Amino acid sequence: MLYSIWQYIQDVWPHIYIFLYWGYVFIIATSIILVIIDNKNPAKTMAWILVLIFLPVAGLIFYLYFGQNYRKQKIFSRKGIQDFRQLNKMRYEQLKLLDTPEVQNIKPVFKKQHIIKLLLNNSKSIVSRNNTIKVLNNGEEKFPELIESLNKAKHHIHIEYYIFEYDNIGKQIISILEDKAKQGVKVKVIIDHVGSWHFPKRKIKQLKKTGVIIKLFMRVNFPYFTSKVNYRNHRKIVVIDGEVGFVG
Repeated sequence: MLYSIWQYIQDVWPHIYIFLYWGYVFIIATSIILVIIDNKNPAKTMAWILVLIFLPVAGLIFYLYFGQNYRKQKIFSRKGIQDFRQLNKMRYEQLKLLDTPEVQNIKPVFKKQHIIKLLLNNSKSIVSRNNTIKVLNNGEEKFPELIESLNKAKHHIHIEYYIFEYDNIGKQIISILEDKAKQGVKVKVIIDHVGSWHFPKRKIKQLKKTGVIIKLFMRVNFPYFTSKVNYRNHRKIVVIDGEVGFVG
């Protein structure tokens, strides 16, 4: 009986080996293609390719555990779904409005409705009106206007910044945010933990005490020794009362 089983294993093993061998080759080839697509750093790409080729099985395990950025994939996937739902809802509402008599009587909209529908359907480009844009070329032009607009805030202030320093400008803005929060204005701030690494923790606590809602984007403990230094929040956005915005 044992001899028959052993003989059977010997007979089928060459076929199993060929199947496993080509299956492994396929997995490695697919992994190498993914490494090339995912990594923009040539040195890192080549290193992983060599690991996959010269360390069979172990190299694949290393790549699955250390080469894949599952955190990034999860964050970007979640954000993509939320963005899609919100844009799709706004697009659907605007498409419905385009067919109403009130909107049909607005001449600029009526004349351009075919282009508006095309942009809404193809790229979800939402329509807005009564906008003005002013280009501020540098900090000397931007910050005085930003401070003036912050002082005029009546309902809410939303700030999202990569670098938030506790310098002269930063101190002025913090003072305004604290005063506005005390006045009942809803103040929400998101700053990047790496970009604003040197922002004092005591000031964050102080801002929270005055009613400012402040969050650190993707916290890190050791910014120079973590993969989280990638995919940071580089946005520079301020929205005041839903009417005034500063970008860049």
